Amino acid sequence: MGRVPRAARRARARGRLRRAGEDLLNAAAHDRDTYFDVWELAEALIEHDELSIGWRARHVTMVERVIGSRTGTGGSSGAAYLRSRLPLRYYPVLWDLRSGL
Repeated sequence: MGRVPRAARRARARGRLRRAGEDLLNAAAHDRDTYFDVWELAEALIEHDELSIGWRARHVTMVERVIGSRTGTGGSSGAAYLRSRLPLRYYPVLWDLRSGL
C-alpha cells in the first residue's frame, strides 16, 4: 500500500478540524454558560462579517457612482467584480450553524 499524498492528508485534517469546530460551536450554542468565551468569540466574528458585508455593499455603490462601469483601479472589471464579491462570507461555518439552531 502506497503512501497517502500530502494534499490528501491535509484535506482530511481540515475536515476533522472543521467537524471539531462545528461540534464546539454547537456545544456553545446549547450551553452558553459553560462555553461563554467560545460563544462570545463566535458572536464577534459574525459581527465582523456583518460589518464587512455592509462595507462592501457601500463600497460597490460608491465605485458605481464615481467610475461607473469602467475598469477598476487595480485592473479588475471594476464595479462588476466588486458586486460579484458581495455574497462573500468570511466565516461560513458560523452562518451555517445559525441555520441549524
